[in-house]
Amino acid sequence: MKNPKVSVIVICYNQRDTIGRALDSVLAQEDCDYEVIIGDDASADGTREVCEEYARRYPGRVRLMPAAPNKGVVDNYFDCFDAARGEYVADCAGDDYWLGTRRLAEMCGVLDSRSNVNTVYSDFEILDLSTGKSRLASTDPEYSRWLGGDTEGRSLLADILGHIGPLPYLLSASVYRKKALMEVYGKHRHMVRNRAFGCEDLPVMAALARSGAAAYLPMPTMSYSVGGETITHNRSVERQLGFYCATLEASRVLGEFYGVDQAQMAEMFRAKSRYMANMAFKSRRHGLVGKVADTVGRWRLSVGIKTKIYLLLGRIL
Repeated sequence: MKNPKVSVIVICYNQRDTIGRALDSVLAQEDCDYEVIIGDDASADGTREVCEEYARRYPGRVRLMPAAPNKGVVDNYFDCFDAARGEYVADCAGDDYWLGTRRLAEMCGVLDSRSNVNTVYSDFEILDLSTGKSRLASTDPEYSRWLGGDTEGRSLLADILGHIGPLPYLLSASVYRKKALMEVYGKHRHMVRNRAFGCEDLPVMAALARSGAAAYLPMPTMSYSVGGETITHNRSVERQLGFYCATLEASRVLGEFYGVDQAQMAEMFRAKSRYMANMAFKSRRHGLVGKVADTVGRWRLSVGIKTKIYLLLGRIL
């Protein structure tokens, strides 16, 4: 059987009300040969039954990964990646959806014509679930500073590992070369697929930037939902702090691996360590304060005075 041009990874967990919309938006794509790989992470709300129906309706297009105990986002994503047969890879979260019908065709066209580019990313719509209102990322100062023309890999790598606020682009608003990721994943698997990193996008984007540029497509290709409970926006202080500690540690480890000097990540380190220390201090939980202190202590960089005060008081009170 001929391999498809693109493998689209759709990961979901307890998203029964939105997973159909996500899959419909992917299946609406035209003028591109693609497969859809669904990774349902042991949902308990009927999400899997919806996914099974799509797999039955589109047997030559949609593959549903076998049912398994809950894996977490990292293993769920990379199990789907391992099953991908396409030359290029894209993804769509179960609570997001794609816009238009030519996202894949346009992005693949760039990758086909430009061998120095590993990633094509685009503008996107930000949908605030709390208000129902949407805006384009290109009009939002928090996101628009990253959106522009081509970005050379090494420069992008430093921006990825040293980012404050959103990452330079959304992995879910991009298409990337599978071969470029495999150059790292095949030899240094733990630098891409690592549960301790707490996320899949940061290490994937770093690996892609290592050996190629990223090209910007000035058209909105997806709707990105914010305002709900996610890994990064979680009501549990412990889980939220755990995520920040994991991603800060990931930046340190990946920086050492790719040769990015910590001085290039100093602004991010100080901002994130201060935020984490303040959160731990307000929690009045010594264990969380200690976790933050251990995480920032592994860096060669020194924390700011406010961070030191938060950590000191957090241990005393």
